[in-house]
Amino acid sequence: HENHQLKLRKIKDFNLSTSEKERLAKEKYEERLRIEEKERANRTY
Repeated sequence: HENHQLKLRKIKDFNLSTSEKERLAKEKYEERLRIEEKERANRTY
């Protein structure tokens, strides 16, 4: 029984870290878009 709980927690941790990675990747992507947008605005005088 103890083992089963441990397995469940591992799965939960894995799911959490996966969604966490996705969230971070999304934030990085959006930040890059903002930076590119800014650079484009700077280039078009």
